[in-house]
Amino acid sequence: MSIFLSIMSEISLLAKQPISAFCDLHTATQDELISLRGEPVSVIRVLGVRRTHGEADIARCVEGLREQLAGLMEDDGHVMQWVYATDPALARADIEASLRDARSTAQQIGLDMDDILAEQERRFPQIMRWEATHIALWTRISALTREERAQDAEARKQGYRAFPDFGAAQDPFLAGDIMVGRHRAYVARFLTALRSQEIAAELLSPHDMVRAARECLLPETVGLGWKPRLPGDPLMERAPDRGDDASVEGLLCPSLRDQIFTAEASADEISARQVRLGAYEWQGFDMSLGPEHARPFTELVRALASAHIPWRASFLIEGGGGRGFFLKAQIASAIAFGANKQLWKAVEANRDMRANNRDVAVRLRINFATWAPTGETTLLRRRAATLEHRVQSWGNLQVNDLSGDPLACVMSSTLAMAPASVAQPAQLPLRDALT
Repeated sequence: MSIFLSIMSEISLLAKQPISAFCDLHTATQDELISLRGEPVSVIRVLGVRRTHGEADIARCVEGLREQLAGLMEDDGHVMQWVYATDPALARADIEASLRDARSTAQQIGLDMDDILAEQERRFPQIMRWEATHIALWTRISALTREERAQDAEARKQGYRAFPDFGAAQDPFLAGDIMVGRHRAYVARFLTALRSQEIAAELLSPHDMVRAARECLLPETVGLGWKPRLPGDPLMERAPDRGDDASVEGLLCPSLRDQIFTAEASADEISARQVRLGAYEWQGFDMSLGPEHARPFTELVRALASAHIPWRASFLIEGGGGRGFFLKAQIASAIAFGANKQLWKAVEANRDMRANNRDVAVRLRINFATWAPTGETTLLRRRAATLEHRVQSWGNLQVNDLSGDPLACVMSSTLAMAPASVAQPAQLPLRDALT
C-alpha cells in the first residue's frame, strides 16, 4: 500500500490542480458566506469557557451539546468543522498589543511601570502561545426537500432573467431564501447550545469570516487588516478582460476564491509530503483509524504545549453517519469472521446505539498540519514528526502521513474553504466526536 501511495504522490506532483480548486466560497449575504453550489456557511469564533473545566465538567459539557445537537445531525444536511490552530511565533504581537494599553494607562496616571512591563514583554512570549478556535457550520442542499429545492431554483431563474450575465463575479442569486432560512435556524440553535454550556462564542460577520479563513490558510497575514470585498462594499468599476458588452462582471465584486488566492497564496509542491504555501513550507497528515478511546482534545493540546511548535487540526463532523456506512455494514455482515469480526462488532454496536436512541452516528474526518519558514525543510520534518508522535499517543489514534496529494492534505485542515477532506471517514457516536 505504501508503494502505491508513493507512486500516486509522485503522479500528483505532475498533474497538480490550482490551489483555488480547493475553495468553494463564492459570495456572501448579510450574515453568511455562500459556496459555488449555493450552500451557506457561517463561522463562529470560540472565545473560551467561563470557568476552568475538569474531566467531569468536560463530560457534562459534551453530553449537553450532544443532547441539543443530535436532532440536527440525524441527517446529512448539516456539517460542522472545528478548527484549532496555535503558533508560538504569533504570541509576541498579541502580548505587545495587550501591554500597549497597560503602558498607556500607567503613563496617564503617572505610574513608572516600564521595568515591569518590559520584563513581561520579554518573558511572556517564552511561556505563552497564540491560539484560535473556530467552528464552520455548513448547510448542504440535501437539507431541503425536493419541493424546496425546486422553489429556490425557480427563484434563481427569475433573477437571472432580469439581469445580464455576471461573468466570473459574485453571483447574488446563488443564495436561495429557503436554504438561507434553514441555515440561520441551524446556526442559532448551535449558538444556543454553546452558550447553555457556558462556552463563550461569537458569530463573525461575513468580512471577518473570510479574513479568518485566509489567516488560517496564510498565518503570515494574521493581524494585517486585510479586508475582502463583498456585496454592498464600495467598488471601483473595472473593465473585464474579455471585453464582453453583455456582462456586468466589472461592476460587481470578484469571486471570493479569486480574492483569497492572490499571488501571495500560491502553492508549490516540494515532495510527496511537503508543499510550499505562501511564506511557509507545510506538511500534513490525516487520520486513518480513529482512537480506541475517546479522549478530550485538551489532552492533546497540553501534550504539544511543551513542544512549542505551530500546528493546526481540523475535525470535520458530518451528519447522517448511519446512511454513509450502510454498504460497509452489509459487507461486514457477510464477512463477520476472522480479522473482520472486530469490524462487525463495531457496526453492530453503532446499530444498537441508534436503535435504542442512545446517540446518533456521524462521520468524522481529522486532518493535522504544521509549518516552518521557507527553506527550513529539516525543521519542518522535525516538527511534523513531533506532531505525528503526540497525535498517535492521543487515544492510540492511527494516522497516514503519505497522501496522494500533499496539497489536498494540507488544504483539508484549513477553515471553511469547503466541507470536504481527504481523510478516511470514521463512523462514531456524536458524543465521541464532540469529545
